[in-house]
Amino acid sequence: MAVAMTDTVINYSGLLHTKTNNSTRLLNAVYARGRTQGEGIIGTGVKRVNSIEFALSSDYSIPGGTQPAITETASLTAPTETVITRDQKKNCVQIFHESIGVSYLKQSAVGTLGGINIANQQSNVQNEVDFQVAGVFEKIKKDLDYTLINGAYQEGTNNTTAWKSRGIIAGLESSKSEYTALSADFFSSAINTAFGRGFVFEDGALEMWVNPADLQKINSIYSDQTGFGLPASRTEGGFAIKTIMTDFGMLDINYDQYIPQGTMLILNMRELAIAELFVPGKDGTEGSFFYEELARTGAAFKGQVYGQAGIDYGAAQKHILLTKSSGGGG
Repeated sequence: MAVAMTDTVINYSGLLHTKTNNSTRLLNAVYARGRTQGEGIIGTGVKRVNSIEFALSSDYSIPGGTQPAITETASLTAPTETVITRDQKKNCVQIFHESIGVSYLKQSAVGTLGGINIANQQSNVQNEVDFQVAGVFEKIKKDLDYTLINGAYQEGTNNTTAWKSRGIIAGLESSKSEYTALSADFFSSAINTAFGRGFVFEDGALEMWVNPADLQKINSIYSDQTGFGLPASRTEGGFAIKTIMTDFGMLDINYDQYIPQGTMLILNMRELAIAELFVPGKDGTEGSFFYEELARTGAAFKGQVYGQAGIDYGAAQKHILLTKSSGGGG
């Protein structure tokens, strides 16, 4: 375990600013606008499970509509039975685990400063343990946000094989539409195609999530439409498309840094929930995630942050995955 010490983690004066992008926009949106009812739901966007694996949906298909041609004679004999089969889709939680260590001397020496030393200045961190714990919680949030989008499923077949939760992109493979070049018509076309898979356009629940670079492309598509470029004000410039009108209704747009460029997700937010497997007696302020001190073997504070979680996106047909085809230009 790496331990924060006086010569490895230096105290400085001045305001603290992170140099990394710590935004977890889709994760935050699930907790704010996710599923609110159903089995296991204990809060907005939070589903409490009691098993590593959990069911996403039980799906069935009905044959497409046709016009029967049955004669009176044929009706005297019962037809061949029609059997409607079902299958089950599932996902799993996985372990998120980080640890911290801070020497007694480092925790104590809050007045020892590096960099420039000006009269009456003080360290911008007064409690190193709290700072390190908060930092690993932020790291786990980023890991969870990445995983719920890009997670690659892996079954833990034994204790040396990690369970890995399936992310939304992998989970929506059966609800995919491809494009070669983005256009305003493509979004309506993809939604129309999805209706044949059981998709429902639910007003107020649907959001399209994209990479920031693709958000710029969407802005460009709609800002080029006739009449759109006429500003309401002569003192403002630029475009910030937040909602698009499709042939079937309004679609809000948002972005997350971990969505790959060229991939877009039309998500029914009311179907999404973070599945959390709580550790008995360890219910923390961060849901299933908690911090606890570890046994000390020397002059250092040691602790760990631990949690078990995955994404429950429900039935894949409630959402749409949009991907750029190989060789696509936009």
